[in-house]
Amino acid sequence: MMEGALLDKAGRRLASARVWPSEDDLFEGVLLEVTTDDALRALFLSYESAVLGQMLSVVDQIEQEIDGLSPVFHAENGVTYDICDVQIYPTVRLISFRVRR
Repeated sequence: MMEGALLDKAGRRLASARVWPSEDDLFEGVLLEVTTDDALRALFLSYESAVLGQMLSVVDQIEQEIDGLSPVFHAENGVTYDICDVQIYPTVRLISFRVRR
């Protein structure tokens, strides 16, 4: 288990989370806090809604937007992980991502 902050390429805090390794390079966990930035919060809520509504073309588009943020996970132990395939579900407070290799 590790706790840390999800940051974008500009260093803005997107979320804080507690995650566990799941398989290979996949981490899953719980959101402790989600950004207060209205535009980013709306992006994550739109993603969650599109996934639940099975709107796959919209999901793909939003995933590209999230990937464009160049997110990293900065763990409390000081290690920063370059991540991809970020999935944030603010309503149910879940997160998953893969560590880039």
